Amino acid sequence: MVQREHGASFAAGAWVFPGGVVEEVDHSLSLLDGYAHALTEGFDREPEEDRAAFRLAAIRECFEEAGMLIGDATGPDLLNALAAWRAQVLEESASWQVLVEQQQFQPSLDRLHYLFRRITPPGLPRRFDTRFYVTAAPDAQEASVCQAEVVDARWVNPEEALELDRQGSFTLLSPTRAGLQKMTDPVLQDRVFSR
Repeated sequence: MVQREHGASFAAGAWVFPGGVVEEVDHSLSLLDGYAHALTEGFDREPEEDRAAFRLAAIRECFEEAGMLIGDATGPDLLNALAAWRAQVLEESASWQVLVEQQQFQPSLDRLHYLFRRITPPGLPRRFDTRFYVTAAPDAQEASVCQAEVVDARWVNPEEALELDRQGSFTLLSPTRAGLQKMTDPVLQDRVFSR
């Protein structure tokens, strides 16, 4: 999980899952890769191209915010290569799409397990339409904080995060809390982490 900046205009200091907005590049990559038709879980009413775009956005945001790349990326010096690619994307000296194409990185959309969708109730000043996913951490990769977006990162199991939240020492938003509660389900844990 990552911690938002303490001075952020929304959810300051809260612990959240890495994530963000679906960008145009996420739609263009999903059309190129032809994933959309196969990824239907939890997306019954979504246009086909959006099914993959949401997952690509999750993979991109996880890479940008936490340095974890979900997909097929190998090499003798993988960790250093990932750090260099990430720096280029964050500095906007290379786009995510160029990085994916040049490095022949294959995002693993099928490794993301759909948890749920949360839409902010009407009438609030800021509204969000969010999808939550869970996946096993990639082998041989280490999480690292993107200081431009978050101030801290921490591996924590769902039960511990929920208990720390109850104690008041680990601020969670309602959707994040709901996601962590879903992640305590043994059936889900077996489905995600038995691969």
